[in-house]
Amino acid sequence: MSTKLQNTQQRNSRRRKRQKARATNLRPKQKVYYNPKMLKIGECTKMYGRAIVNPFSDFKEPPCIPDSLALASYKLCAKSRGVFSTGGSGVGFVTLNPFTGFVGDTASNSSGIDYPVVFTTVAYARNDMSIAPGTLTEIQAQGLGVADTNSSLLSSMFDGHDQQQVRLVGAGLKIRYIGSNFRNQGRIVIARSPGNAVFPAYTTASNLLSFNTNRTAAVSRREEYVYYVPDSPILLTYATKPFWGPATGGADRRSLVMYIDGGDITVPQSWEFEAVMHYEVIGANLPQTFSSSDPAGMGSVIAAASGRVPTAPPTYEENSLWQKVAQAFDKETTRVIETTVRAGVATAAIAGAQYLRRGTVPMVMGTPRVEDV
Repeated sequence: MSTKLQNTQQRNSRRRKRQKARATNLRPKQKVYYNPKMLKIGECTKMYGRAIVNPFSDFKEPPCIPDSLALASYKLCAKSRGVFSTGGSGVGFVTLNPFTGFVGDTASNSSGIDYPVVFTTVAYARNDMSIAPGTLTEIQAQGLGVADTNSSLLSSMFDGHDQQQVRLVGAGLKIRYIGSNFRNQGRIVIARSPGNAVFPAYTTASNLLSFNTNRTAAVSRREEYVYYVPDSPILLTYATKPFWGPATGGADRRSLVMYIDGGDITVPQSWEFEAVMHYEVIGANLPQTFSSSDPAGMGSVIAAASGRVPTAPPTYEENSLWQKVAQAFDKETTRVIETTVRAGVATAAIAGAQYLRRGTVPMVMGTPRVEDV
């Protein structure tokens, strides 16, 4: 075999190795996929994560909050459904206060602002989102409608000596266009208020989009939704009904909004809405089931759910949530192991040095003495 042929083969071999190394370096790192079933978390934590990002799901067990206050409680799911429309200016919206839907007889209150759902009708004439608090008649005079929930609990159960207390576990609001395909114009602004506070009066689409967590979507047959995320310790505590009701001094937390902008101004467009709320109630005369405690898992769920409003269907959002939770546990476990190993190595090195210093044998004339040995 000639020398020239050997050199050519060697050069080609080196070239292929360089090309392979270059391709390996340019290849994007594959995303690690975690198996959510391998997460060693409690059933209450799993149900809590689902109640946050996918409250519309069917639950084999009612969800609860897995905090350190693991009291037996009555678990309740309340729903509200209806239809809202755009008005003469092509603007419409539906808003949800998830903290007032645990009673089903809100109509007994003199104030219309305690209704969990407020939405626009064809009579709405404004080009922004404004809800002036008042009686039910005054609310309806603004071109607005209200909706109760199907909760079996009554306001009277939260009055008097019983003093039942309630807290919100999870909630969501979704809409679907049911109008004509010929008139499905405009956009949907999917919004969640930071701090779970009510949006101020005269709020426009531009105001809603000033928050980086909110987004828009074109009007289509696709369902769009937004879910509640707790962002304050006070929202995780039990409290009596007056604390949550705006008419009785509580904060107005109409924080979940689906806003239609640019709709047809000649013929109103219609959407159906569904609001779902999950609660825990404690107090007398209520059937209660056990809850469990998992503060670490609960914190990971809340941290993973925070951020932008959802961009994928609920089931995808739920899977993404558990991927983030698993990644957080993986990183924390790796950090603990590495810290423990470093500490163990350092301790072993110090112990070894001390042992060597204690075990040194003194030498006399180059030979150890009998008593030293």
